[in-house]
Amino acid sequence: VQVDGDPFCSCRMLAVLARHVREQLDGAAAGTDHQLVLARILAGVLQADGHALLSDIVCGRSPWAGLEVDRDLRWRALLRLASTGGDIDGLLHVAMEADPGDSGRRNALMVEAARPTRAAKEEAWTRLFSDGFSLAERKAIMAGLRQPAQEALLTPYTDRYLRALQSMAGTAAPEFVLAFARALYPHFTNDEQSVLAGTDDLLDTKLLSANVLKAVREERTELLIMQAARACDAAHRTG
Repeated sequence: VQVDGDPFCSCRMLAVLARHVREQLDGAAAGTDHQLVLARILAGVLQADGHALLSDIVCGRSPWAGLEVDRDLRWRALLRLASTGGDIDGLLHVAMEADPGDSGRRNALMVEAARPTRAAKEEAWTRLFSDGFSLAERKAIMAGLRQPAQEALLTPYTDRYLRALQSMAGTAAPEFVLAFARALYPHFTNDEQSVLAGTDDLLDTKLLSANVLKAVREERTELLIMQAARACDAAHRTG
């Protein structure tokens, strides 16, 4: 969840949302779908002060009576824990034991890529272009790699994204190129103007297939909408 471009505002808004959801959870009927949905929402917005709760959920424990901690909720909690800099050593193994199949492997790859460290991002990027990973696994890696509130880590990947799309044109599997174009477009960056300029240059080269060009144009439009929304919100707060 990204509230706006100000990370401090984003953290404040997420903290308010988390508190509101926890209050609803405390009053939710035990064992209901409503209770589970609230728990999933909470797992996606908790900040560092919620790391202990996220760890408990990964281990199958819950403070809410009647809530069944299923595999999906475990992975949601672990992804949030990883992306916000929590300690996932040992917990990844716990989650994989509860979900030992292909879906567990894909979720583990996503969680590893979500960690807010240069080493984790570089490892994820390398995996995308390495043999031994299926398209589904590579999509999971991409989903983990691009996380909001990690702009400083992701900004250097803007040029790499643009260069990779050019180098893959006509050489890589079309399904992967299209997935790559959509999943890793640099929405979370500290230099949006460079992203837009680089995107325009890429579109002008005419190297990409029609469906990939369409995907890149759509992602560019989404970035412009995000910019406009942040500007509107900033004007509202200062007005």
